[in-house]
Amino acid sequence: MYNDIDAVDVDMQPIRNYNQAKLVYFISFLLLISFFVINMFVGVVIENFHKCRAEQEREEKARRTAKHAKKD
Repeated sequence: MYNDIDAVDVDMQPIRNYNQAKLVYFISFLLLISFFVINMFVGVVIENFHKCRAEQEREEKARRTAKHAKKD
């Protein structure tokens, strides 16, 4: 990142902080990518939570059915 900000042109010496626009590009790129990665992580967690909840509801329904069958 620092090398790209300092780059002037081919076969020219770097100048410190020559292109500030590239800094904005790098920061926005990192923020955007981190947003998507966090979104994917949260999506996986939510999806697994829904699967576990559905499985728990099926087990609870089976328990209630067995309990009612035992009473009759």
